[in-house]
Amino acid sequence: MKLPSLPPAVLALLVVAAGACVTAAAAVQTAAWSERAAAQRLDAMLSASVMAVRQRLDTGERLLRGASGLLAADPDTTRDQWRAYMLATQVDDLPPGIHSVGYARLTQASALDALVESVRAEGLPAFDVFPRGEREVYAPGVYVEPFAGRTLGALGFDHLSDPARRATAEAARDSMQARMTPRVALLREAHRSVAAQGAVLYLPVYRNGMPVNSVEERRQALLGYVYAAYRLGDLMADAAAVHGGRLSLSLYQGRPSAADTLLLARAGGEAAPRNHSHPLRQLDRELTFGGQTWTVRATTLAAFEEGGPGAPVPLVI
Repeated sequence: MKLPSLPPAVLALLVVAAGACVTAAAAVQTAAWSERAAAQRLDAMLSASVMAVRQRLDTGERLLRGASGLLAADPDTTRDQWRAYMLATQVDDLPPGIHSVGYARLTQASALDALVESVRAEGLPAFDVFPRGEREVYAPGVYVEPFAGRTLGALGFDHLSDPARRATAEAARDSMQARMTPRVALLREAHRSVAAQGAVLYLPVYRNGMPVNSVEERRQALLGYVYAAYRLGDLMADAAAVHGGRLSLSLYQGRPSAADTLLLARAGGEAAPRNHSHPLRQLDRELTFGGQTWTVRATTLAAFEEGGPGAPVPLVI
């Protein structure tokens, strides 16, 4: 049986329609592939950023563990010995995000005046403990590095005078673990009109040879706290910088859905506009450290889309 022939015009229309269907299917498939590639790229970039933040936090804890060992071995460690140890660890070239490293000595109220006089006798005539107030026990900063203009304002600050710092330091004391504060205002530097937002990591220093098996024994053996102060803006800007302006990073305390949890907004740049050329993409990743849980949120910038699906993800070392 012979099939009826179709007019040339109809055949042409069928060919065009078939071609359009193939083109549309290919476009849908390409769009889906591009979307998957972009999602994978964003995931890899956020992982690299979170790894960078974690490495900075770990660096601070390693510094504190070494300093704690030094002070525990010799509670009478001098300022020169502390300084020599810190220079050996290259503390003058701290990684981005770590503002300072110091030692806060536990001091009973009855011994406070004697402590002030002893520090002044070391060549720091302006040293004093602040804020004063009447408390049973103090933990003033007696050593700080880098020992330079931007950190000298921390000398004498009583770390037990601030409720958030005190609660964190005491949790570190009782647990024998490094503990991080929630967001706190760092001590204002002389050239800044507003205090930087940060977090402080505390590690207890116990007297060598004393038992620390129970919480009460740890409290009795405590000499003080070594601490590392982190500037959140510098920490997150450094983590975003590895991606060359393709991501901005925001930091939240706990989950972003909770009220008042935003710690730092968009380090690295403003978000891309929500349009077809540069669609807004977001991805969250949790980071737990020192008893705190943060959420790092990555938001794409215009350069993310312009980089294309094959844009490389930097290796963080």
